[in-house]
Amino acid sequence: FVNDSFEKIFEIKRADAVGKSPMEFLPDFEKRHKDAIFSRLRNTLETEVRSKYHEFSYCSPSGKFRHLLSISIPIFDHNGAITHVM
Repeated sequence: FVNDSFEKIFEIKRADAVGKSPMEFLPDFEKRHKDAIFSRLRNTLETEVRSKYHEFSYCSPSGKFRHLLSISIPIFDHNGAITHVM
């Protein structure tokens, strides 16, 4: 989901992020961090339960350093089937 807050925090234009995985438009993370992200997403898909908070640091293109909290939330269709994770 890309909105004005996303653009402000990450300093990434909507057109450069929509339709892409965060791994495509966010800077390279260390392997341990990438593994944690994929593990959290996989667990959310398998359990259909919102993840616990995941804290990470981010340095924007202009050099602003931020500490962020992230969660993975399962999204369901009208039949109750999980369609994706946000």
